[in-house]
Amino acid sequence: MKPDSETYGNVHYFYAKKEVAGFRVNVFIESEWISAGFYPISKNSYGAHVGAFQRGKKYYVWMKVRYRYEKWHVWGRCDRERFDYYEEYVYIKNFYPNTMSGGSLPPSGARMPPIDSWKYEGKYASTSDDYPYYMKYEDNWGSNKFAVDTLKFISVLRALGKISEKAANKAFAIGLFISVNFMYENVEAFSFSIVLYSDPGISHRVYYGRSYDLQWAPVIYFKTYLAS
Repeated sequence: MKPDSETYGNVHYFYAKKEVAGFRVNVFIESEWISAGFYPISKNSYGAHVGAFQRGKKYYVWMKVRYRYEKWHVWGRCDRERFDYYEEYVYIKNFYPNTMSGGSLPPSGARMPPIDSWKYEGKYASTSDDYPYYMKYEDNWGSNKFAVDTLKFISVLRALGKISEKAANKAFAIGLFISVNFMYENVEAFSFSIVLYSDPGISHRVYYGRSYDLQWAPVIYFKTYLAS
């Protein structure tokens, strides 16, 4: 969250115990990254974070996850045609709800998915000290997915000489991220909300981020500007 100088508020993030979230499996084959579906994970513990931010102060929420990289050599014959190529997989193998936390500075080295555009939510005027001028929840998110960064992990793989240069270069060229499907069978594994306040009579413009690599996915990152 990046608020303007008059905006303050709170954020809420919650994982529902035993509910399933799907994490997109990204696969690089020859020259392109493709989606190989979603890797489903459920946890036997819940996680939650509620945080408040002051006027004009940035706020971040984070949670630890475990990334996985695999490289497979595929070869053989089919209908007398020989094939021989590599597949490289990047995905999230696990996540840890009890590590949810937040603050005015993100963990060292943490990064957001690349933001390709900002969706304009509208212009909102504050009318009361005790009623928010803007609220957003997952049930009016407009999508059942959000984006998580992969490029920090790919940078580590590149430094270790694990991932191919072709795969790494293409990932950075398209801003590769992991799309998280937070709803399975109409049940939400993650819930989140943001609530914004300011003094009465002040107007604000609200935006949230979107990323695009293989598909559009919203980024849970908001910013506001003062409006005349």
